[in-house]
Amino acid sequence: MSESIGRSDDGTSVGQPCDRCSQVHTKCTAHSRRNGGGPCGGQRVRGLRVCWSHGGAIGHARKAGARRIEAAALEKAVVTYGARREIGHLEAMVELLHDSAGHVAWLRDIIAVQNPEALVWGVADEVDKGSGEFPGIDVRKAAAPSVWLNEYHRERRVLLDVSKELAKLELDWDAREAIRRQGAALARVAREMARLLGHDPNDAAVARAFSSALKAVLGAGVDVDRVLEGRLA
Repeated sequence: MSESIGRSDDGTSVGQPCDRCSQVHTKCTAHSRRNGGGPCGGQRVRGLRVCWSHGGAIGHARKAGARRIEAAALEKAVVTYGARREIGHLEAMVELLHDSAGHVAWLRDIIAVQNPEALVWGVADEVDKGSGEFPGIDVRKAAAPSVWLNEYHRERRVLLDVSKELAKLELDWDAREAIRRQGAALARVAREMARLLGHDPNDAAVARAFSSALKAVLGAGVDVDRVLEGRLA
């Protein structure tokens, strides 16, 4: 049988005419002598291309079918939720902020065309009374926000929370950048002073003196080695 042109939900191939019998095997891909060598017609074992009688009962085949089902589920999940990707924490927060802002705007547009009464009044529950003496369905209405209104307010809270956290991250990032720049400038000044005084800036004793001085100025919590290398503190 030639390669398929599609796959079912369990990862098995479907849709391609068979090279041997020129028919499409919608079920088991094996052939049966009972119908002149045409498609078997038996139900495929989930995750496999054959039925129970044509190898689907074999242990290693069933394990292969289970792996195929798992792979198909993973492929579907990647299409649905997106593949893994590298992203910085600040970039992720900005992306989440933009997504949430879009959700809020979309929900607001939906609410704008709703009947005002439907936003605060609706069906609370329905009870099917069956086919007894008084058949039918009892409907109880109550005053309550609609699903759209609840989602709108929930997404607004998400947007607010993300905005606050992003503001904290940006402030923290700015503070670390300021420390890095300050530390790098102090390191350059100290190296130049050491050179003017006739000392080798790369000497181990001079380097230790740099580190001690930077810690005294910037605080013990600062990674002095990273500052000296010009990286974030």
